[in-house]
Amino acid sequence: MKSKKPSKKEIKFYKKRMMNLLREYLYNEEMDLMNDVKQSLDSYIMNSIQYFQLMDKTELYQKEYENLEEDKEENILEKIKNHYPFEEEEVCIPFFPEEKKIKTMDHYVNKIYNTEEEEFFFPQMKKINIRSKDFREKGIHKKKNILNTYENNTEKNKPP
Repeated sequence: MKSKKPSKKEIKFYKKRMMNLLREYLYNEEMDLMNDVKQSLDSYIMNSIQYFQLMDKTELYQKEYENLEEDKEENILEKIKNHYPFEEEEVCIPFFPEEKKIKTMDHYVNKIYNTEEEEFFFPQMKKINIRSKDFREKGIHKKKNILNTYENNTEKNKPP
């Protein structure tokens, strides 16, 4: 089963809500979410942790081997030839005979296909708009520590 990747427009549209969902889930695991979403978030968190651990381990291993000199390719090939002496004619490629095709009953029986078409009723798709401005920041709480108020009255802001 191939996984379907979301488009860049969808990612941009839902970006704030996804970040907010992940942030809230990390601080509060008792959220009321669907099981699929919980499992996906848990697997994302576990895979992220494993990725970071792997990156840290590889960095530590690479630090151990920083001072080693790399052998040149020519030296390596010479070492291989010296270790395994053989001539090109001695190399043997195995021969695989062609497989015989087995005839089945399909070769001897004439098939007749029914060409009558059945009429199908397909339900009509409803048109809904989930890309409205209301859904862009749905469920995101505004920060409580910001107390800035802006006046809409333009008469007070005019210079005398």
